Amino acid sequence: MMYMSMVFVWLAVCLAFYVPAYVLTGLGLYSIADRRGIERPWLAWVPVAGDWILGSVADQYQYVSKGRIKNRRLPLLLLGLCVAALQTVTMLIGITWLEISIRTMTGQIPAGAVSPLIGAYVLPALAWIGTVGQLVIRCFAVYDLYRSCTTRYNVLFLVLGLVFQFLEPVFFFICRDKEEGMPPRRETIVYCEPEPQTGEE
Repeated sequence: MMYMSMVFVWLAVCLAFYVPAYVLTGLGLYSIADRRGIERPWLAWVPVAGDWILGSVADQYQYVSKGRIKNRRLPLLLLGLCVAALQTVTMLIGITWLEISIRTMTGQIPAGAVSPLIGAYVLPALAWIGTVGQLVIRCFAVYDLYRSCTTRYNVLFLVLGLVFQFLEPVFFFICRDKEEGMPPRRETIVYCEPEPQTGEE
């Protein structure tokens, strides 16, 4: 019973930080993607799929500003899905392992009767590797987003967002209306044929 109470308290604390961060990140990414004509900007509100929008914003900036074709959105999405799945399974294994340990200490299960769960060490290692890879690619994408929005604070935003992760959603929200780093839109030039001269003066 005490264990369940601790779990509920931990979940409540996580939600208290997650909900504001989720709203600020969703608003920021959605506003930027919608203004720049990126398809399905509403995906910014979907967990994990928001990284696809982040990667799309970064890819667009690289193409428009430097003519480079990058594809950060796909590995961001795939790594995000893999990491989320591995972390979910790891959490379920951890809860089961903790319950078995408690029952073993209280004498409900004989000591040594339960062998270690398969994947109790492999899955967390894979999740950690995937998280590191995702973080590296995401850093480049976030930096491109900041560069496309502000020319003065992009490095500062990136460093502070890495050190204090709760600040990144705030920076996304601040950048939602900024276009300082994006090249100016090209105007369409309409060419008109000159009227033929009749030779009359």
